Amino acid sequence: MHDEEFPRPGGTPPRAERARRVADTLRQQITSGVYAQGMLPDERRLGHALGATRNVIRESLALLADEGLIIRRRGVGTRVVTAKYGHGLERLTGLAETLVDHGTVTNEVGGARAGPPAPPAGTQPRPRGVL
Repeated sequence: MHDEEFPRPGGTPPRAERARRVADTLRQQITSGVYAQGMLPDERRLGHALGATRNVIRESLALLADEGLIIRRRGVGTRVVTAKYGHGLERLTGLAETLVDHGTVTNEVGGARAGPPAPPAGTQPRPRGVL
């Protein structure tokens, strides 16, 4: 049994490190819309496309599932949860600037319907029993 924390003699990184790298690649593909249809290919096809073993692919998908990016269902496949949008935390902007690509942003305050004006203070009769 080999220790996953130390590189192997052949120079191959440990499986956990390979899984993190594959997860990084898949995360970037998911957020950039490569899987916009919602479903990822099966483990065998992902492994072939990314040059990784099925065990590495399984670990990578488990990492992404833990992050909430995907849902895995036996017999159904792996589905992207929702489209993820870049949050732009590298710069400070207001709400209007953040939503500029999502259409027109207007600030409207919905008010109550206008009713009869309130009588001037002190002109209303006091309810009975109140001093």
